[in-house]
Amino acid sequence: MKLTGFKSLKEVIQYFKTEEIAREFLEAHRWEGIPTCPHCNSQKWYKITAPRYKCGDCKKKYSVTVGTVMENSNIPLSSWFMAMYVLAGHKAGISSIQLGKDIGVTQKSAWFLGHRIRKMFEEKHPLFTGMVEVDEVYHGGQDRHKKDDDKLKSGRGAVNKTPVFGLLERGGNVIYKVVENTEAATLKPIIRELVDAKAVINTDGHKSYSGLDKEFAQHEVVKHSEGEYVRGIYHTNGIEGAFSQLRRGMYGIYIRMSPKHLQRYAHEFSYRYNTRAKKDYDRFEGLLTQLKGRLTYKDLIGKNDTMPR
Repeated sequence: MKLTGFKSLKEVIQYFKTEEIAREFLEAHRWEGIPTCPHCNSQKWYKITAPRYKCGDCKKKYSVTVGTVMENSNIPLSSWFMAMYVLAGHKAGISSIQLGKDIGVTQKSAWFLGHRIRKMFEEKHPLFTGMVEVDEVYHGGQDRHKKDDDKLKSGRGAVNKTPVFGLLERGGNVIYKVVENTEAATLKPIIRELVDAKAVINTDGHKSYSGLDKEFAQHEVVKHSEGEYVRGIYHTNGIEGAFSQLRRGMYGIYIRMSPKHLQRYAHEFSYRYNTRAKKDYDRFEGLLTQLKGRLTYKDLIGKNDTMPR
């Protein structure tokens, strides 16, 4: 049931015209034709009231959505697939209001659905090698109640903004990490974790990057403060280009992203950037390999958050 040839949301809607078709597609993709118990991984089963199964070993009941981001959702699978296709393909993202209109659910349901799908966007990468560019971008706004003197304390970025740290393997993938600050004690451990020691690190003149030449094969500093942006093959233009897509979504579509949800939005943009050479239906199928895991509404909003963003 490969979706080769899907070129538009209209074709997705036409394909998943019934819930039975959508469920059969998901079962074929997840189980490859053999129902597998999500509780004990047994492939001994028998069918009870459709679309549920009962495990022949542990005797627990389950369906194809148990253990996935779709578990306990009242939204039809066909609508899930529509939302996945749209979120994976829209370069700047899509607001929960518009997503709700497109798939026929409320804004609140679309907001929750969107974050459950964003959980699927998180990727695992091998260590970055070769030329690696790192930089930061900031999201949020100046607190209007702050005095002018407080701006002097903000350092790099601005008061009341959340930094997003970016690493890009030149010609390859990007990783975004939402961080509390841009101090060396915060950024350097991330670089060590994600970048091979034989890599060449390209940065601007931010003092937090000082000393990387002692830990990596080479550290090249492009001094933006002195009007230098490219020095031969050394620059940070790649990560800045990736950040430009993130910024368009931040300020043009999502706007009010709270810091605690920002990492999931960052995963959304890195997934689309890293699959930029793929067609929309390939991005969609890629998401289907990352169905495991569940995000409950209680876990999503937390105790102190009452309004969707």
